[in-house]
Amino acid sequence: MDAGSVTARPSSKMVWAGRILSGLVVVSLFALNTMGLVNKAESLKHFVTYGYPESAFIPISIVFFVCILVYAIPRTAIF
Repeated sequence: MDAGSVTARPSSKMVWAGRILSGLVVVSLFALNTMGLVNKAESLKHFVTYGYPESAFIPISIVFFVCILVYAIPRTAIF
């Protein structure tokens, strides 16, 4: 690292704004996936319409939950 470079720290307002926005994204994605599992018959109908096999519905939902959790954990959000 160059000795003359200085990194600016973000303000606490910006940090909290980022946390709140990330939290809203996590909550909305979690609710979307949960509602898809609760209304499985309706969701499965649309799922098959897009060309996916019925047997892939649960595995894709599980992967979606894992992706939400990875995003929600700050150290792994970069992935």
